[in-house]
Amino acid sequence: MTTAIGEDDSGRIKISLWDKDIDRVKVGCTVRIRNGYARLFRDEVHVSSGMYGKLEVAE
Repeated sequence: MTTAIGEDDSGRIKISLWDKDIDRVKVGCTVRIRNGYARLFRDEVHVSSGMYGKLEVAE
């Protein structure tokens, strides 16, 4: 597991990446998480695709 920082016009958020998603996400790429979840960890919000969600990387 590793953590990436996602950013858009509304601000920044931490993204938890697991297994094959770690190698798929590169600096500057656009990602979309479908059916994921958000959780509070050490007073910061993290989003993840989890077991039932899907992380998509825009080409």
